[in-house]
Amino acid sequence: MDNETVSIKRDFVDLSHNISSEIRKCRERVRSLKNELSKIRGQLLDSSVSDDCVKLFLQTSSQISACYVKIQSVKGELIQCKQLLINSTSES
Repeated sequence: MDNETVSIKRDFVDLSHNISSEIRKCRERVRSLKNELSKIRGQLLDSSVSDDCVKLFLQTSSQISACYVKIQSVKGELIQCKQLLINSTSES
């Protein structure tokens, strides 16, 4: 294997670790947000729901969606990196 391939593989391993860490953080955040959602849903079932409660519910739902988008983004980066690695290895 040439130096460029070795370097690409090393970069891939580093990036994979970083992406895995980001995915873990996102999963933890999603879990926390789901807990918040459960609490808010319970409040929404009460007859005395305030506008603030509804706004908080919508914000939380939005944050969960944003986290999901982040997870998809880092997965996409990992796939691109894998493809780069495959292409560089097959060219060698």
